[in-house]
Amino acid sequence: MSTTNNCNGNIRISNDVVAKIAGTAAYEVEGTVTHVNMLGKKNSGKGVKITVDNNDVKIDIDINVNFGVNIKDTALTVQKNVKSAVETMTGLNVSEINVFIVGVVFNKPEKTTKENGA
Repeated sequence: MSTTNNCNGNIRISNDVVAKIAGTAAYEVEGTVTHVNMLGKKNSGKGVKITVDNNDVKIDIDINVNFGVNIKDTALTVQKNVKSAVETMTGLNVSEINVFIVGVVFNKPEKTTKENGA
C-alpha cells in the first residue's frame, strides 16, 4: 500500500487497486487476452504482483497473447501502457514492469451451420 501525506491528511492506495489498474491497462493492448475467473467474469487484477517501496512501484504481470502476434512488441506496448496508466492515475513512480508471457491463445474458427436447401 502506498501512502501520501499532505496538509489535509493521508491518501492510501491499496496494492489491489494498483493491480487492477495495471491489469486493465495490460489487457487494453491489442494481442493480449484477459484472465477470466471461474464465473466467466474478467479479472483484471489476476496475474499482477505489486511491490511498493515509498512511492516507487515494481509490477510483475502475467499475460496471455493471441497466436500470431509479435510477442516482444506486444510486451513492450504492455509495459508502456501499464506505466502510463499507473503513473497517471496514482501519481506513483513505476520503476520496473516485468512482463511474463504465460500462455498463447489459439482462436477457434467459428462453426458454420449448413441450412438444408429446398
